[in-house]
Amino acid sequence: MLLSYIHVLLQFFWLNTHPIHVTVCELNYNKQQRSLEISHKIFYDDLETTINKRYNIKLNLNTPKELPNADEYIHKYITTSFIVRQQGKVLPMTYVGKEYEQDAVWVYYEIPNAPSTANLLITNQLLMDEFDDQSNLLHFQQQDYKKSLRFTLQDRVLELVY
Repeated sequence: MLLSYIHVLLQFFWLNTHPIHVTVCELNYNKQQRSLEISHKIFYDDLETTINKRYNIKLNLNTPKELPNADEYIHKYITTSFIVRQQGKVLPMTYVGKEYEQDAVWVYYEIPNAPSTANLLITNQLLMDEFDDQSNLLHFQQQDYKKSLRFTLQDRVLELVY
């Protein structure tokens, strides 16, 4: 019920000018591949602003003038702002790609050879250095088990046990 409400609310914000700053991350455990599949949904204008200020470059996301190496900057930014650790060790994420959807961009990653049960420490500070009201939602699913986390300026690092 709560997830349905959040989904409807987020759809409303994505269809209109976004008055709040929010990202959504879907983290799914793929049992057949033994991997964690990560999908980030980010307003691409917010991502562009943040990357521009951090790296002093204009990517021109979702335009005909998009830089050919835009993916490299997106990857560099996301892997320094979204980090998954297990037993103190950073789990390396493999960049899969991106696709645009209305005012947002979906950015895809995979963590291969992920354990079927784990205690993960997740850092999610996407866009937090740019927007004081930034909130990052993470929805985890492994078969029938679901868990949601909310990252804020005060709570940038949270634990996920599955």
